[in-house]
Amino acid sequence: MLEILINISRACPNVSKVYSIGSSTAGRSLWVIEFSDNPGVHEVGEPEFRYLANVHGNEVTGREMTLRFAKHLCYGYLMKETRILNMIQSTRIHIMPSMNPDGFDIASRNARRGRFNYNGIDLNRDFPDLTPTVQPYLSNSVKKQATCLKFGLIRNFFGNILNLTAIYFHQAVLNWLHAIPFVMSYTFHDGAVGVVYPFDKRPKGRWYGSTPDDNLFRALASNYAQKHRHMSDKSKFGIDHNCRYTNGDFHRLGGIVNGAAWYSITGALEDYSYIGTDCFGLAVELSCTKWVSTRRLRKEWLDNKDAMLSAVENVHIGIKGVVRYRLTGEPIKDAVVHVLGQEKDVSTSRDGDYWRPLQRGIYTV
Repeated sequence: MLEILINISRACPNVSKVYSIGSSTAGRSLWVIEFSDNPGVHEVGEPEFRYLANVHGNEVTGREMTLRFAKHLCYGYLMKETRILNMIQSTRIHIMPSMNPDGFDIASRNARRGRFNYNGIDLNRDFPDLTPTVQPYLSNSVKKQATCLKFGLIRNFFGNILNLTAIYFHQAVLNWLHAIPFVMSYTFHDGAVGVVYPFDKRPKGRWYGSTPDDNLFRALASNYAQKHRHMSDKSKFGIDHNCRYTNGDFHRLGGIVNGAAWYSITGALEDYSYIGTDCFGLAVELSCTKWVSTRRLRKEWLDNKDAMLSAVENVHIGIKGVVRYRLTGEPIKDAVVHVLGQEKDVSTSRDGDYWRPLQRGIYTV
């Protein structure tokens, strides 16, 4: 995997960079390749996007898709494809093909194993669970203003705590999530077919985990499913018999599902990204077969190619700006940006810039 990433970066040295965010439990480096017209640097006003795969070591389709996507970006840049050039010039794209290289190592010897890391931890159940702090506010319209403050405080408070503790088995990933002002993220899994949007944890007494941005998340999920070659095609329901074992064939729902409505989990990456940072994250279930065969990879790539490109382009929806001191022009870090009627606030980065994904409309900021 590292050899592939290095070769891609060598082919496109002006717009790519390979870096490590740290090590896994067993000491394997967690590699990322980024694409930007100024790699290695956060440019003010330019949104940060991430693709992350292989969270569960025996779910490998996303690992292959992200590697293929990195190759596609490099090739498109070299061929001067307008869509790719615009994407690289306007967005900083980070791609982590394997968040769980330890699990992948186990699964490479036995595909029935390797879901967890070397300590037996499910990495998508081990992120800090902030939903109990937030969800009591979501159904109470009287406390909307309090909710706005609550989201900002949660981000800052937990940001400080996470810099001081190492109780989680993926501390390197947590530090990465907070070090870069990611705006949008898609994480790849296997075991179903469809796009899963937060919340993944079911509120007490309810079956649906609704966020304050439920309509936006549904739109983002539907966009990926519709750009995919068959994910939103209801006529495909029931064709893949492997989906019966996971109840994970979401063709019948247009290719999207709320995480909690599917099954409730605690400590999911997408829930933490939304509450603990300013990143709007979704999970894409690529295949009901967790260890896909080599001969299927080209089909999977063609199925997902346009959806993956479109997902990156969607990082630009909504509003963005920079908050500065009026007299000196200096950027203001951690200013809270509130959109009237929206319960989820975002905060400015250390450069004073912010991004707030929104659907089309007229808003007061």
